[in-house]
Amino acid sequence: MKKYFLYLICFLLSACSGNFVQVNLVPSNITRAPEALNMELKIIEVTIADESAQTGKVQLNTDFPAIWRDAIQIAVDQAGLFKDDVTNKATISTLITKFEFNPIGFSNTCDVEATYTLLDRKTGQTIFEKHITTTASDNVFGTMIGVERSIKLWNKATQENISKFVDALKEAHIEISVGSYLEKFCLLPRCLLNIADFEKPIYYLGGTSS
Repeated sequence: MKKYFLYLICFLLSACSGNFVQVNLVPSNITRAPEALNMELKIIEVTIADESAQTGKVQLNTDFPAIWRDAIQIAVDQAGLFKDDVTNKATISTLITKFEFNPIGFSNTCDVEATYTLLDRKTGQTIFEKHITTTASDNVFGTMIGVERSIKLWNKATQENISKFVDALKEAHIEISVGSYLEKFCLLPRCLLNIADFEKPIYYLGGTSS
């Protein structure tokens, strides 16, 4: 029955007044990146992992990934992580591997795990990948009723998850060189290396080529 718990919450929210704690996955602690990546973010994808790839229970309905996706978009925009109208295009792919809510006992918890991957849209190359684990907890003696406490917990756990991803991306120090692979590692002049298949960016994470 637990897997239907979040379905019940969403149903109750739709049927009740606006006095309840609202679903809000956007982190409130996002700060501006020192410098934007020389990439344009085109697509954000958020999906629930197949059962074989899950690291725990995933107690979510199919509408939740879209809310998570929108929260990532707002967070990366607030951080100023990407540029507009530049050559290199990127996708952020997010795989939810655990979203486990435990309403039993004196300390309710929500455990969230997700893998974030930054991809080059032209080449399909993985530029950056990070698995993020977060936990939110609260005791049952607070002033909130059970449904409100539940929403507060999975808001907090997901907000922290997204925030950690944004921070990790800022700290990755991704550098992009737009020259060809041959041009970088061959002494021949560029006029002899004008081969379209090799004209793709080289990515560096913290000074290491990727």
